[in-house]
Amino acid sequence: MRPYQKVLIFFTGILVLLWAARAVVVKSSCTSETKMKTSLPGEDVEVVYLSCDTLAKQDTIDVYLMKAGANKQSSLIRWLYKKTLVFQYDPALEDGPLPVIRVSGRNRIVIAVPKVSSVLVKTRNWRNVSIDYEIGKTDYPETDVP
Repeated sequence: MRPYQKVLIFFTGILVLLWAARAVVVKSSCTSETKMKTSLPGEDVEVVYLSCDTLAKQDTIDVYLMKAGANKQSSLIRWLYKKTLVFQYDPALEDGPLPVIRVSGRNRIVIAVPKVSSVLVKTRNWRNVSIDYEIGKTDYPETDVP
């Protein structure tokens, strides 16, 4: 084996070990708590508080949508209709108010939250549902994510 091949294999091994160690640290340093589960016509909604303490502390509120009743079905159906992250934000306060999700018309919902620090994910459409947002004060300008 040539010397440069040995060096390449050595550094590749180091990178794989660092990646694996990072995955273990990130996975073990995050906690999640389901704050709310509700049903709307045709959709189930789940709101999760996620707190990660890796290099810096990061808290998010995640809003997921899934087909109504999918969690009560077989594993194949649950896999086909898995939950989808449609809204994620950094709350202004650790114990701030949760978002309010309501129907505003046929195939249309509104996600309202009075104050956020920043918006990380904001999806406008999910399946055949349009999603509108009523977001109060943000500490930083929000960015639309398709």
